[in-house]
Amino acid sequence: MKRVEKIEKELEELKIELMRLEADRPPYADDVTDEDMIEAEKALEGIMTGKIKPLSVEELESLLEEDDGQFSEFCKFFP
Repeated sequence: MKRVEKIEKELEELKIELMRLEADRPPYADDVTDEDMIEAEKALEGIMTGKIKPLSVEELESLLEEDDGQFSEFCKFFP
């Protein structure tokens, strides 16, 4: 019986840990698809190898001016 109690306690601790991890997860994580991750990895690789030039501050500001609201909402998560 002690073994069963020990397993039940461990299970309860794991459930609590899972809830904590889910609470710490960024709110936008559910919206990220596999294609988004592949595209992001390719872009990062391109930047690291010099094949892609990162956007300048001016270019980013220009994109924000053309923004339809989604990017502004996304930026709220990064103060």
